[in-house]
Amino acid sequence: MTAERPDRPPAAPLSPAQRVLVLSVTAAVVCLNWFPSPQLKSAARHLAGAPERIGPWLLVEHFFLYTTLTALAALLAWWWLARRGLLPPPRASLSLGDRRRTIVAGLVVGLVVSAVVLSLAGASGQARFHSPEVDAWSGLGNAVSNLCEEIVFSGLVLLALVAVTGRRAVAVVLASLLVAAVHTQYPLELRALVAVNGALMASVRLWTGSLWTSWIAHQLSDLVIDAVLL
Repeated sequence: MTAERPDRPPAAPLSPAQRVLVLSVTAAVVCLNWFPSPQLKSAARHLAGAPERIGPWLLVEHFFLYTTLTALAALLAWWWLARRGLLPPPRASLSLGDRRRTIVAGLVVGLVVSAVVLSLAGASGQARFHSPEVDAWSGLGNAVSNLCEEIVFSGLVLLALVAVTGRRAVAVVLASLLVAAVHTQYPLELRALVAVNGALMASVRLWTGSLWTSWIAHQLSDLVIDAVLL
């Protein structure tokens, strides 16, 4: 397996037993999004007196109560599978690689995702827009929670699916569907949009080889959309 090219499937296909192992470990990590992460978040909010999701508390939730546990588990699982030669090591994806390509690709995709979401929101006639304003607490919180989400889905999940299927296109589709599946706070039509946007981000992440590409795209699109859309 070539550690320097996380955008490629393994040179030697995994054995059936290795595929089962990679899928089992990855599935166990993804399942943390349903248990116990939501339960821990609810318990923490209850202990804190169910504070309003604004200001410093919003930052606390993003830092510790969203996808942090799942991301830590994903990093541990990713490292362990890499030690066994089944996945590229995390450092290959956590590097900026070609910095210009990584940053520019992330910015372009972030703007494309923003344009698509805002255009569809406007066309629906149900969205409410407001004059541009940026919530610094939300932006800082998103920076952390988005990174955690990308570690899980653009990191462990995506590379595990590339290794298991040997096909990047299949891995991108499956990973984007999983991203949509965990966003249970959205109605079905919005989850479909999440899947499409997730596929775009995953594709460009594999093209650059750097997880930071998808994080930049994710962060920029959140900043733009949150700034004008209620």
